[in-house]
Amino acid sequence: MVRNHQAKAHRPKFGEVYLTLQDIKVLGVSLFKAAGSGGFKCVLPKGTRVVIMHKPMRGASAVSVRPLNYAQLEQCLVPEAERTAPLYNGYGITIYLTDLARHSRREPRAEVVFDSAEAQNAWQLILKHNPPTY
Repeated sequence: MVRNHQAKAHRPKFGEVYLTLQDIKVLGVSLFKAAGSGGFKCVLPKGTRVVIMHKPMRGASAVSVRPLNYAQLEQCLVPEAERTAPLYNGYGITIYLTDLARHSRREPRAEVVFDSAEAQNAWQLILKHNPPTY
């Protein structure tokens, strides 16, 4: 009898950082200072570090992440029409858990430091209300 000793996959946790090992197709959302949002498909480039923004819900197939080079990637990820809209207020990225597991690696000692003061301040506010449980 052959047994399958496949290791249980690591479930991402809030605040963990992952490094993309190749380009990954992801879903983006444009955030606005009003009701509604826009959605778009984009590619997260190889070598991007992302932080898990929320603990994935039980049974979830995807998780919300934020690139640490948030400001740098905004120009190439977010469609210009949405980025230049008067009420535009940033963007979010959703990645499938299978893609995160297959095409990235967890960086256990990585520090969460964004390339934009606005993203860093938002992260500090999130941490204030949701301390990570590593």
